[in-house]
Amino acid sequence: MLSIGADNFHLVSDLVIQVIEGLDIGRDAICVTLIVYGADPEIQFYLNSYDNKESVLSAIRGLKYPGCYEVILGAALEEVADSLLGQDAGGRAEEGVPQVLVVISAGKSTDDVSQGERALKLASVYTFGIAVGDSATAQLEAISTDKSFVLSAPDARTVASMGPIVDVTTVHTQRVVRDIVFLVDGSNYVGNNLQPVLDFITEVVNRLDVRPERVRIGLMQFAERQLTEFYLNTHSTKQDVLSAIAQLRLMGGRALNTGAALQYALNNHFHPKAGSRRREGIQQVLVLITGGPSQDEVKGIADRVALEGILTFAVGAGQVEDRFLKTVAFVENLAYYKINFADLSSVFKYWSCLDFHEKHRFVTSKWWSSQ
Repeated sequence: MLSIGADNFHLVSDLVIQVIEGLDIGRDAICVTLIVYGADPEIQFYLNSYDNKESVLSAIRGLKYPGCYEVILGAALEEVADSLLGQDAGGRAEEGVPQVLVVISAGKSTDDVSQGERALKLASVYTFGIAVGDSATAQLEAISTDKSFVLSAPDARTVASMGPIVDVTTVHTQRVVRDIVFLVDGSNYVGNNLQPVLDFITEVVNRLDVRPERVRIGLMQFAERQLTEFYLNTHSTKQDVLSAIAQLRLMGGRALNTGAALQYALNNHFHPKAGSRRREGIQQVLVLITGGPSQDEVKGIADRVALEGILTFAVGAGQVEDRFLKTVAFVENLAYYKINFADLSSVFKYWSCLDFHEKHRFVTSKWWSSQ
């Protein structure tokens, strides 16, 4: 993804060519997409546009400077998340192929980058940056997966003269670190379907590295009122968490106050005293599992939960409506509806942002120590 200015455009294009020449390009190897951004993001080609290296290089050599000095990075990041990572565009995230973004910029964006950054993190994209000049460095460090993933140079000519800056390597990423609270509908809407719900939660937990320094699990249920089963800091081993989940018994009731339950979770579970590490920058996740409509107002508190940086998944079956789940979820594609509770386990393949796998292997960029 490029935004660099007219004087430096050909130098940066040469840099991109240099990087591509060192990669194994192909349908079953590395796929490449390119977007140039200024006032508006312009997609040059998609991940599935070309299936060989020479075609990719030819497209890059044919790039023309778009003629804009404005830098709108936030919109460009959102365009990447919305248009370049899906299966239709050649994205293979659902096949377990890691998604890598390299942002090259020479200036600070004039729009807000937080929403685009959040969307990319949600999609588990590994973001790297090349900052040309001092003005872009801080912002690229903020959006990158790690500050060490940003290379800074005083000008494009310096970057271009550094020789090959990318060494293709295979690395192991660290295991996921999360605080995850399950919010379970304990009403008659779930009723006899408790076992599929418990199986669903158990399967999620079994795929995670549960321990105090990695993934913490909390559980509460709700109907007309709320009931905490255990907090994020109640259990320190996976086995203890699984044993507590197996002992869950529904509270019952015909009324559902989902809005009040969301508020209760925000106030009582995503709090340091309950074991939340939100203030330490650890991703907070809320998983709502419900089977019926809410009788209180939900959208306002759902928006508040999102503004607090909590990633809400909304999973439903039975009498709950899909549009209601989309209202609760952090973004609409984190809402999942199944007609039958027994089919809940099928949503796992969409949950890559929880990083269920212990390790990912991916092709990344290893910056020279001269940075």
